[in-house]
Amino acid sequence: MQKEFSQMWRSSTHESIELFHAYFRNFNFNKHWHDELAVGIIQSGAEKLDYRGQTEIIPQGDIVAINPGEVHTGYTGSEEG
Repeated sequence: MQKEFSQMWRSSTHESIELFHAYFRNFNFNKHWHDELAVGIIQSGAEKLDYRGQTEIIPQGDIVAINPGEVHTGYTGSEEG
């Protein structure tokens, strides 16, 4: 079983671009927002999030985009993490 991890990377030439790479099975993000546009690519498993009063499941292979200032959560949406 893969262990949970997270890594943050920031471009040295474009300081406003950050990359967050992670794998979670048990970790949950509480309600929060980002100051910038957040774009996520689900490489495996699924992400579940509470967003705009609904619960959404973003499956493997899909892309999710969340506008700046939009309050949301993030947690595991499948057995695979």
